[in-house]
Amino acid sequence: MKTTSLISSLSLIVAIGFCFAQDSTTTGKVLFVSDKTDKPAKFFLDAFTEELTASGRPFDEVAVDAKSPVDPAEYSSIVVYSQVMAFNNISPVSAWVKSQKSLQGKRLFLFVTANRWFYESRLKKLVKLVGDRDGEVVDAVTMATTKMNAEQKRGLVRKMVKKMP
Repeated sequence: MKTTSLISSLSLIVAIGFCFAQDSTTTGKVLFVSDKTDKPAKFFLDAFTEELTASGRPFDEVAVDAKSPVDPAEYSSIVVYSQVMAFNNISPVSAWVKSQKSLQGKRLFLFVTANRWFYESRLKKLVKLVGDRDGEVVDAVTMATTKMNAEQKRGLVRKMVKKMP
């Protein structure tokens, strides 16, 4: 009787541990995807790099204009940083999200910046694209950045990183 109880208890503990180990959304590597690495984006690219490093989360960073495609399969969370520039609503990041067959089981954090126009429509487009691919939008920030100081901008990045598992 004691042996059967012990085996049942151990089996339950192993099963529970296996379930937690299979849940890629609890912890894991972060993929930081941005439109491209250029001067206007540098502040936010640096801020995300510094905040993710300080948080101890492992991450990879890729600009979607890079030559090698990135498979999001090994990541539990994906930060999508998109900037609206030159009165333009065309986004390489949107094209990258659209090219993904599935984002099921992925937690997405959307961060859209602009000087004034198009940032809300860019965010709506990204939210729809993620939803169409069964991804989960955990947090979404959109803002016009011209009247924000560096600490306010960094604070928004820090707040988003703290929401990541």
